[in-house]
Amino acid sequence: MGLPREITQQFDNKVFAKGVKPIRVAGEIEKTFHACNLPKQTNPEETIPMKAIVVTDQAAGTAGMKLVERPEPQAAINDVVVQVHAAGFVNTELDWPSTWTDRAFRDRTPSILGHELAGVITGLGYGTTGLSIGQRVLGLSDWYRDGTHAEYVAMEARNLAPLPGNVDFTVGASLPISGLTAWQGLFQHGRLRAGAERPRTRRGWRRRLDRDAACAGSRRLCYRHRTRR
Repeated sequence: MGLPREITQQFDNKVFAKGVKPIRVAGEIEKTFHACNLPKQTNPEETIPMKAIVVTDQAAGTAGMKLVERPEPQAAINDVVVQVHAAGFVNTELDWPSTWTDRAFRDRTPSILGHELAGVITGLGYGTTGLSIGQRVLGLSDWYRDGTHAEYVAMEARNLAPLPGNVDFTVGASLPISGLTAWQGLFQHGRLRAGAERPRTRRGWRRRLDRDAACAGSRRLCYRHRTRR
């Protein structure tokens, strides 16, 4: 398929007037399309299965947790796909509304449990920046999306942080929720500030956050507390 002859002829006449070698516009466009080697369209139903732990019945409790095969997740815009090496779990997840419904309160079962994880990035979605394939990470998945009790999970890149090479995957997966809880307790509810000390409590606990406690680049906060009798 090419452009109409009258269009290419007008272009050639203008180029001749400027003393430039004529170019066949239609031909160049056709060559460009052939040179693109666009990837073959794949059938979305052709997915690779993975192992995952799911729940479908809230009344069944932990007895309702089942190991099944699910399709491997695909990375959406600003998403990453992580191969899960370790994941955390708390029983209260079975009571959270987000385990059973989406944000519009529609049933979303069967749901994959788990939100804490540590693993290695295997895929990047369009627009994802700051992370790379093969990178070790830890993070906390969205409450309303399929969780981390699976071989792979797709989640937003902003919910991940680099996992240092000297930190074990199991340790990394145990940090997100407990670390976030401690941070919220100290800084949001306790209103702790850098260099400040909280008043002495009944048990004599005194907590202080040093100015150098923030671990740059890993989004982790190191807490130090002192006990004074």
